[in-house]
This record gives sequence, C-alpha cells and structure tokens, in this order.
Amino acid sequence: IGDYAFNDCSGLTNIDLPDSVTSIGDYAFALCSSLTSIEIPAGVTSIGKSAFYNCTSLTDITLPEGITSIGNSAFSYCTSLSSVAIPNSVKCIEEETFRGCSALRTIDIPDDVTTIGRGAFMNCEGLLSVVIPNCVSTISHNAFYGCTALSSVAIGCAAKEIGTQAFAHCPRLKDVFCHAASAPKANSQTFDKNASRSTSLHVPGASVENYKATMPWSTFVSITPLPAEDSEQQDM
Repeated sequence: IGDYAFNDCSGLTNIDLPDSVTSIGDYAFALCSSLTSIEIPAGVTSIGKSAFYNCTSLTDITLPEGITSIGNSAFSYCTSLSSVAIPNSVKCIEEETFRGCSALRTIDIPDDVTTIGRGAFMNCEGLLSVVIPNCVSTISHNAFYGCTALSSVAIGCAAKEIGTQAFAHCPRLKDVFCHAASAPKANSQTFDKNASRSTSLHVPGASVENYKATMPWSTFVSITPLPAEDSEQQDM
C-alpha cells in the first residue's frame, strides 16, 4: 500500500487488504476518521510513519507477527483504540507511535523491545498500568508524559536511562517497581515534582542504598525492597 494511498478518505469504514500486501506506506490511512477496524495481512513487515494517524474511530487493529518496523506516529491520535498487542518481532517502539490514544487502557510491550521512543505513549490518558520488559534499556523523553490514569509502572532490569518527563504529569502514579540493579540515569524532571512524596519506589533489596544515593531516585520518601516473588520473576 503506497504512501498516502487512502489518506483523508473520511467515508472509509472498513477495508479488506489482500494477502499480497507486504508494507503499508507513510500516511496510507491517515485521517480516515470513519475507519473502525482493519486486519493487517500476515505478510506485512513494515507500517510507515503516521500510517493510521488520527483514525479517530479505529477501535481494533490486529498486528501480525513478522512486522519489524512501525513508523513514527503510526497510530497517534487513534482516540478510540482501547488495546493493542505489539508483535514480538518489533524491537523498537518509535517516537509518538501511540501518542494521544486517549482510550488505550492496556498495552503489551514485547519482551525483545530495547527502546521506547520519545513520546511513544504520550497523553494516553486511559492507560492504567505498564510493564516495561527486561530488554528495554532506554525509555526516552516524554515516553509516558500525560498518562493521567497511570497508577503502576514496572521497569525491567536492563533499564539504563529514563529521559526527561518520561513519567511527568502522571498524577495518579502510586508505585514504580524498578528491577535494575543500578539506578538508571534520570533527572529531576523525569517524574512529577510531587512523585517523591506521592509515589512509592520499589527496587531490588541489594540496591536500596544505591538508589538512596543516586539523584533523582534519592528524593523518593518511600524506597522499599521489591517483593521477593516479583524480583525473582523479573530476573528470569
């Protein structure tokens, strides 16, 4: 499917893509405001940037295993999308991929993802919790900025860097479970200013003192060891 192929087809409600399709181009279905669902053929390996940008009626999409590339802003502002399973073949969640998906409540991030891009889930106001897998080393700037319903975050053991405002404007964030043995690089704007008092930080038992000695983690009033079972599962 070529770039801009169905761009701004506001009357399009559904479409059957042939099995021969292997890629979906940039802006291919952008601004298709009446499109409610679409099944991506099994042979598709790439989805271009802004491919489904602002498809405000899209509630369901099936992403097959084998997709290796999902472009920047591919599903941004799909405001009716409530859940999505990202295929295990995807290794990076690009910039603003799901930005503004305000109805998104659950997200399954594959175990082999290594990077969560800038603003990837920014303003996903319905997202309740997130588990960031063990292979993720970088959580970029604004990754979960403005996720106003987010109450719990689990960060895997490979985390090395968490960017500016990655979890800012998440006023309901109550628990951060960080499994990294060494406190990831972060800064004073990674979390809300009030997070140090309103959010409990849970870290490996042997690493409590490391977090207490490392900014900005040291500002958290509550830093406690991870429950033994959670720690064992994350290390597996």
